[in-house]
Amino acid sequence: MPEIFESIVYLAVFTVLFILNSMAMKQKRPGLRTFLVCVSFVVLLVFIGFRYNVGTDYGSYLKEYQKVATTSWPQLPSLRLELFVAALFKVCSYVFADPKLIFIVLGFLLLYPIYKVNKIYNYKYLAYSVLTFCILFLPFGLNGMRQGIAMGFTLLACVRFIRNDVKIGIIDFIVSVLFHTSAWIVLPYIITIYICKRWNISFTKVNILLTAIIAIAVLFFLGNMLAGYGFTQYDYMLGNTSAEKISLRSVISYIPIAVLVFSLRGEQNEHFETTVMKNLTISGICLFAVGTSAQYLSRFGLYFIMPSIILLPELIQGIRIKQTRLVLKGLFVVYLIVFFVTQYAVRGYHEILPYRTWVFDSEQISLVEKETSTNQTWLQRRLI
Repeated sequence: MPEIFESIVYLAVFTVLFILNSMAMKQKRPGLRTFLVCVSFVVLLVFIGFRYNVGTDYGSYLKEYQKVATTSWPQLPSLRLELFVAALFKVCSYVFADPKLIFIVLGFLLLYPIYKVNKIYNYKYLAYSVLTFCILFLPFGLNGMRQGIAMGFTLLACVRFIRNDVKIGIIDFIVSVLFHTSAWIVLPYIITIYICKRWNISFTKVNILLTAIIAIAVLFFLGNMLAGYGFTQYDYMLGNTSAEKISLRSVISYIPIAVLVFSLRGEQNEHFETTVMKNLTISGICLFAVGTSAQYLSRFGLYFIMPSIILLPELIQGIRIKQTRLVLKGLFVVYLIVFFVTQYAVRGYHEILPYRTWVFDSEQISLVEKETSTNQTWLQRRLI
């Protein structure tokens, strides 16, 4: 089946989720709304948790899980895995007979921040917010779940700080770092958000200076430092396409979102949250543009792109003219669909197609023992 049609599986699931969440948004009875939200959560969780060898790092996660399961607690630090992740895997190894069930746990942690953010906003933008996550960030999350979880919790931390819920925001940020150490790069921005809002300082000016400093660090210092950790699993990607091409693709893909974010006028323009989201969008695109290699681009840019895009429906809703809101929402949905089809079905440098699930796999192959080199071959073929 042509890959362009394989994406229909994903789009069909996303459509069902959009319908469920739209019904939840319009529901006035709290009990029924909660039920619809839970159904939406479970549908997406099953879709993520029971996939079969979908995602470049799928086999790698199972191998890491096996290592943790056979390693004693005192020796866990030697695995060079975040201690929180190692401890989580270790506990789950006592519970799950089938190691593939770990993706249910990881899927829950991947989705929790997204739905929690929507709950904070009283589910007013749930349908568009979840659809945005599914199309723009879920494919990345299926390939790097630990960082996907970290991105979600940094988003939640940003929202907490914007809304002055600092103590819980700190906890959310700590959780993000415990899942992926790259989340540390967001810390200066979270601190800046808190300081600027409390003392009425221009976030835009501080953000420009901060992004410039971090960009220079990425270009001249941080890239070499991270390379020392031995991140070689993506070297085969760089053998077929340059980091500059990947960077250019990322920048071009998110420019329409930046245009849409900065097109918002009126009262929202004076709102601190809108200012933060606009600045984070620019920071994310900037860090994509200065990325020094493929494996570092997503570690920086997506942390900043994600909050502004996930919360974009809320900013659109702030526009007074109903017709304008409808047009912008329509354009936003069209952009999401086009982005998904072109970015992942046509270019295909993330392995998410076709969708498979081990629940219906008759052979029941043990992926813990299966070699994952086929992922490399597949990506090499797609990137040439």
